[in-house]
Amino acid sequence: MPVPAAVARRPSPQVLDQAADWLVRLTAGDATDADREAWRRWLAADPAHARAWEGIEALTQKFGVVPPRVGLAALDRPQSLARRRALEKLVLLVSVGGAGWFGYRHLAADADGTLLHTGKEAPREVSLADGTRVVLDAGTRLEVAFDATQRLLVLGEGRVLVETATDPAARHRPFVVATRDGRLTALGTRFSVRQCSQGSRLAVYDGAVEIRPRDPAAGVQVLQAGQRTRFDAGSIAPARPVDEQMAAWASGMLFADRMPLGAFVEQLAHYRHGWLRCDPAVAGLRISGAFPLDDTDRVLAALADALPVRIDSLTRYWVTVGPR
Repeated sequence: MPVPAAVARRPSPQVLDQAADWLVRLTAGDATDADREAWRRWLAADPAHARAWEGIEALTQKFGVVPPRVGLAALDRPQSLARRRALEKLVLLVSVGGAGWFGYRHLAADADGTLLHTGKEAPREVSLADGTRVVLDAGTRLEVAFDATQRLLVLGEGRVLVETATDPAARHRPFVVATRDGRLTALGTRFSVRQCSQGSRLAVYDGAVEIRPRDPAAGVQVLQAGQRTRFDAGSIAPARPVDEQMAAWASGMLFADRMPLGAFVEQLAHYRHGWLRCDPAVAGLRISGAFPLDDTDRVLAALADALPVRIDSLTRYWVTVGPR
């Protein structure tokens, strides 16, 4: 069986480690001309080196993480310069090590009436019959219900990122996402929708989306690019600014910016089978970086090296992050 092109082009873990080494060295503040010349030689030595470096640059630009703070585990205690650089390198290796950076599983959903469901896994991308791209987060249930009058997605639970395509049908059909709380009509856009236990959450990254709660008395509101809100069946909350980093999950990454460790572990557990918890004694530690969602074991191992914590595994499916 031939190897898929995307996989064949993916740099090896060893090359990714080398690229991470170079990023840390060049952004440490004391890089010499000799260092930069050595880096240029490494870059030109193999096309895989260039692909790995391009991936690091794309990651730091996309998530707004500017070297040398990429992957810095920000602890609430003084650190020596050597220790901080070690932490930067360590978590950076996690940031670029997984397939979540170079791509995630893809499938086609061409048939109307398709029911898509994800478990505890890295996000996956779906191509709809009209060319629309949808990324499903872990724990998502989505029904595709296109007909002659509309292109309808019914979000039963979970979260999706939608990038709509122009309707190829002769008669333009509106693109609608329905949640338990109402209907969202896309106006040429890229947006995410999350079905929560209490209400729905919408973030618009491009274009605009019309919100129409189930109760007509709640009115109708159009959310523009750069805005987010939450709504339920009877109301729409005031719009707030949206951050592009909020969509990091759709690229198979978990982005953290001085996030409390307890909250980080809670989010990571969403993508891991079994039971994962954080001991309250270390829940207040802060961490920053971009982490691959398809390799939670490696993320946990990095936490143990970068923070004063230990990973206690009763079994593969019963794990606690606690004090060292």
